[in-house]
Amino acid sequence: MTNNNNHLQEQLRQLYELQSIDKDYMKIAQQEKEIPQKIEAFSRAIELEHKTIEDLEIKLDLYQKKRRELERELKIQEDSISNDRHKLMAVKTNKEYHAMQREIEAKKDKTGELEEQILRLMDESENFSREIRKAKERYEKAKSENEVEITKLRQLMEGIPTQLDAVKKDREQRMVNIKPELLDKYKGIRDKRHGVAVVQVDEGICNGCRMQIPPQLYNLVQRNEEVFTCPNCYRILFWAGTAKVHNLEEIGPKY
Repeated sequence: MTNNNNHLQEQLRQLYELQSIDKDYMKIAQQEKEIPQKIEAFSRAIELEHKTIEDLEIKLDLYQKKRRELERELKIQEDSISNDRHKLMAVKTNKEYHAMQREIEAKKDKTGELEEQILRLMDESENFSREIRKAKERYEKAKSENEVEITKLRQLMEGIPTQLDAVKKDREQRMVNIKPELLDKYKGIRDKRHGVAVVQVDEGICNGCRMQIPPQLYNLVQRNEEVFTCPNCYRILFWAGTAKVHNLEEIGPKY
């Protein structure tokens, strides 16, 4: 009976350590999934900063084009006023003189409006120029910092296939020594319990859900005569006795 007990205890210990390997595998596999997403996020952050510069430059270009159009219009108005003044010297009647004077004044009012618009556009252009300088500084900083992170992530990604292969081999070696029916039970619980199917029980406490198990059940678990599960979280209970079991962070979710 003692040998059978020791055998079951060893089986559960192997299963418990297999669980740790499975956790490592899932962690690495999750990294393999997340790293490209993180690289994309860093790349997108750089692109967004560059897009900000492009948008500001487009707006600045529109303002500068508008300003040049107004300056051309202003030049036309000023030339027209100058021509009218020359013509004014040649008029022969007061009526023509006053009509031309009113026309000149209207054109002068127009030039005043154009000059105000040009000044506003110059101010706005200067503001955009300042914003572009700031945006370029942000872009260079983001590009420098994010490219460092991207390089780190790509290096990490390169090592993942080797890590996964090593963990798979370790996992296969562990599984050889575990009974198929016990493995099936473990897999079924693991998939339902966030990757944690086997938990140690210490002083009557399930380390999976942190709940007290019935004293009679605790006594049965310590005998290692058969496999028992926690009545609260339904995980397989493992009592290591005085043996030291490495690794294993037990858990989180209290259900």
